[in-house]
Amino acid sequence: SNALYCFDGEPCSTENSLKLGMVALVKGTALSPPEGSVTRVANTIIYEETVEGLVQSVDPDGSSLVILGQFVVVNQKTVIDESIPGRLVRNLKPGVDHIQVSGLVAGDGHILATLVMRRSGTLHYEVQGIIRNHDAIGKRFEIGQLVVDYSSADVSDITAGDTVNWNDRLVHVRGDEWQPRSQVPYGATLWAARV
Repeated sequence: SNALYCFDGEPCSTENSLKLGMVALVKGTALSPPEGSVTRVANTIIYEETVEGLVQSVDPDGSSLVILGQFVVVNQKTVIDESIPGRLVRNLKPGVDHIQVSGLVAGDGHILATLVMRRSGTLHYEVQGIIRNHDAIGKRFEIGQLVVDYSSADVSDITAGDTVNWNDRLVHVRGDEWQPRSQVPYGATLWAARV
C-alpha cells in the first residue's frame, strides 16, 4: 500500500499502473515475528517491458510474432490487452503496429509473452535478452536476430564490473532508432541509448 512504482525508466511514483501479465521486480522487506507467519512488505515495484518495437511479422494463427528480431511466443496464458483489436495477436499489422511485450527471456532471441499490448505516445525501442557475438572494438553485440550498436550508448551499468567480454550476460537495451536488417530473416539493427 505504500510502495513506489517505477515504470520504464520514468520517475517513480505512488500511482499503481500494473496490469495483469506484467513481469515486475519487487523489492521489499520480510518481517519475522517470534511466532506466526512472515509478513512481506513491498517498498519498490519496478516494471520494464521485455521488448518494445514495431511488429515485423505475425504468425497467421497468432501463436507468435517477431519484434526487433526477437521471436515472441504467445500461448493460452498470455494476456492480450484490449488495445489490440479483438484481443487477437493475428490482428496486429506488421510495419504498422508498435507494441510492447512483457514476458520471460526463454533463450537467445526467444521470449515467452505474458502480456502483449499496443503502444502509443512517444515511441522508443527496448529489448531484454542474452548477449552473443560481442565485439568490444566495433561496439556491437547481438540478441537473437538483432544487432545492437552501442557506440553512443550509456554503458556505465554493464561496465561497472570491468569485464571486456559481455557474452552470455542478460541485458536490457533501450534506443530511439532502429531499422530492418536484410542479412537474416526479420533481422534488425538498434542504435542503443542505454545498455
